[in-house]
Amino acid sequence: MASLFRRRAIRRRGYEAITRRGEEDGEEKASAYEAVTLEEEGLGTEELEARGDRFMARGQRRASRRWFVSFKHETAFAVAEDFRLAGLSYVLAKNWRKAAAAFGNEAIQRLKSGSPHADLAAAVALLASARCYRKILHKDEVEVGAIKFALKKAAAMFVEGKNLQSAATCCRELAEFHEERGELHHSLRFFLQARDYYRCNPNRNEQGVRYCHATGNLVRCRILLLSKGRPSSSSN
Repeated sequence: MASLFRRRAIRRRGYEAITRRGEEDGEEKASAYEAVTLEEEGLGTEELEARGDRFMARGQRRASRRWFVSFKHETAFAVAEDFRLAGLSYVLAKNWRKAAAAFGNEAIQRLKSGSPHADLAAAVALLASARCYRKILHKDEVEVGAIKFALKKAAAMFVEGKNLQSAATCCRELAEFHEERGELHHSLRFFLQARDYYRCNPNRNEQGVRYCHATGNLVRCRILLLSKGRPSSSSN
């Protein structure tokens, strides 16, 4: 009886026990998914990462079971939440690669759900994935490509959902990423695209317009200087 009261108290506080090996049967019988609160005290990096691994494993388990995936909307939402919570745990643990992968998986499941706001939720997950990839110090070409794809796809989905503020954010971050890599023509294009989205947004973002316009002009100046050729240090 004491354990029953304890379990109810935990649920009232917003917590959910994470399923471990050997507990799959009880998990499968759950009729609804309960979100967890990620603000537990005293969890170190290893504990946070381990919790993310458990959420990730549960999401992959659910997504691979035929009986579970037959309930399309509810299942995709539950699996997406597993991946989202895994991503949040990895972010707190500062494991950016695992976080990026988790948010990418979340985006896939959001799109599978077919809910009215699935595209916008998937776009948010793609933006989170790209931001985590950007935090990786030594990125390989696959990760670089994943950043560009995620930001472009998220921007397009936000535009389709008429969320121009978020579309502008994606284009601005993509422009900054191209600039970091010295891909100035691409950077200029996305700074100007971000400026236009900020400008056309019903709640016009003047600060965003000014920033993208000014930064775009600086990038344009760099392109002109490079096209004319700067004198080498040996000629000075």
